[in-house]
Amino acid sequence: MEKNGQKVLSSISLYRCHILLLLVAAQTLSAIDRVNLSVAGTVLVGQYHYTPAMLGVMLSATFWAYTLAQIAAGPLADWARSRVTLALCVSVWSFGTILCGTTTAFVPLIFLRIIVGVGEAPGSPGVFRLIAETFSKDLRATAVGVYFSGNKIGPAVGLALCGLILARFGLPWVFYITGAMGLAWVIWFLLIYRGKILIEEASPPARGKMEWIKLLKHRQTWGTMLGTGGNFYMLVFYTTWLPSYLVLQRHISILNSGVISSLPFIVAVFTTILGGWLSDRFIAGGARVTIVRKSFAIGGIMSAAIFTVLLAYIDDTSADIALLALAIGALGLCTAAVNAVAVDVAPRHLVSSLTSIQTFGANLIASFAPVITGILISSTNNFQLPMLVCAGVAVIVGCGAYIFIIGDIDRPIEMQGP
Repeated sequence: MEKNGQKVLSSISLYRCHILLLLVAAQTLSAIDRVNLSVAGTVLVGQYHYTPAMLGVMLSATFWAYTLAQIAAGPLADWARSRVTLALCVSVWSFGTILCGTTTAFVPLIFLRIIVGVGEAPGSPGVFRLIAETFSKDLRATAVGVYFSGNKIGPAVGLALCGLILARFGLPWVFYITGAMGLAWVIWFLLIYRGKILIEEASPPARGKMEWIKLLKHRQTWGTMLGTGGNFYMLVFYTTWLPSYLVLQRHISILNSGVISSLPFIVAVFTTILGGWLSDRFIAGGARVTIVRKSFAIGGIMSAAIFTVLLAYIDDTSADIALLALAIGALGLCTAAVNAVAVDVAPRHLVSSLTSIQTFGANLIASFAPVITGILISSTNNFQLPMLVCAGVAVIVGCGAYIFIIGDIDRPIEMQGP
């Protein structure tokens, strides 16, 4: 009996590792299917007479669609469950990505990018449901943290991979290959997924379905949205426009630009892990949560903004590459703090609601980064002003929220009656 029990536990442990690998792969593929247009954009501007403003609108369209579709994504994930939700959403965004390789015309291509954004929207709700049914409470934070590492792995891998594909095989194959990778993931997922493996936990006390609306009355809610939005604005700026900056302004080849673009995100993978580990160490050592969270959030965003301002004025390719690594690495250093604030201040039964509001607000702010950048490049014919605007948004919106709006993070939001 004891040996059989050990075999069962070993099987469950192996299954959880496999699921975790699938989740990281899904997040990585999602990021790759966003940055592929960033790489392809260098050709659209250089050979197909796109203006930077047109490319900016197209880059933002994916984020706008993703953000608006979040409204229905949660209910869909609850209704369809993990197997259907994840297989469906990855299939939709992967087919949308493949179809992007069939045209270079502005209107059809922007429509296909909207499909990609809508397809990606149910991914996170589906993933969180899968984590809840696969990992016990003492393992879920680790699972979520590992899942979000795909946000940095995706650009690190995708920018270099797409640059290589574009240089060797041409524009359509950037979309064909990256889209096919998603379809392969769907097959892998359906072969591995078993369904819920945990015993049903006790349900929380019934709550009013609209209680989450009360969160909007609290400054912490708006602070988390604005703080995360300021951070994410800069991240989206670099994710969407970095390859074009290297090709159009620094005159680096498409192949080399993909490799160079990936390097700062490789740095960010390590700084993201380091930032989370250091935060936990300080708090475990007795430091106040408010001081630790705000120090990492403000310090990371402010440092990234300073490096971005220097990047706008320094005209040296080697120095630029170093500044890019420092700026994006600084964003990684504050990732854990920025994303943990909503969990710190939310009432226990409304953690998911507050994190969803945080995600929606932050994505809404950041979704304008590509189009604003494109318009400014079209107006000035260089990246200096867009970089200064990016740094300004990060400091004013991001740091401003943590300094003036959020307040005491050690005290959770107190929900009152109607």
